[in-house]
Amino acid sequence: MKKTESVLGSTNISRLNKSHFSELISIAKNSLGDGYITLSELMSYLEEDSRVCLVAKTKGEISGFQLMKRCRPSDLNVLANSQKIWFRSRYKNYSSFGILKTLVVLPENQKQGIGTLLTKKSIEILQESSQKIISICWENDEVTPVLAVLQKCGLSQVHKFKSFWAKDSLEKKYRCIICGAPPCKCSAFIYET
Repeated sequence: MKKTESVLGSTNISRLNKSHFSELISIAKNSLGDGYITLSELMSYLEEDSRVCLVAKTKGEISGFQLMKRCRPSDLNVLANSQKIWFRSRYKNYSSFGILKTLVVLPENQKQGIGTLLTKKSIEILQESSQKIISICWENDEVTPVLAVLQKCGLSQVHKFKSFWAKDSLEKKYRCIICGAPPCKCSAFIYET
């Protein structure tokens, strides 16, 4: 426990700026696959008020980041991939959402509370303008890297989709870190507040 406390004590959370771009793209490539996060996507987190990226620095070095977005029901279509009908049906009574999109913590900084810290701060930001917070959580070979973090932060699993990113990976031509060349065969868990 003391190791976690000392790491969290030396971890600062800030908003994304251009100086973070190349390092975040490199971290995402190694953690999520080549092309999953692009320079133009990161730029949108500076240009669009509905998007926020938090960056964690531990002892002055980037240790992780979280992407999030505020959206309306019509925006869920983009996030829902091939499951638009399920999403529309499940969330038809809500007019605003917060989406916890992507959480990455460097392997050497995992299991030290950094992911939980990023997620709690993200939830605080999203709760200001969202009726419901949703996270679409990656799973491959029955391993869900952020499961414990989401549960610690009060989110519950509501559904699982097999091969959730298959069509998206083909359209955007990104290589999953687990599956390799498209299509991605990873499943997704849907978590919500």
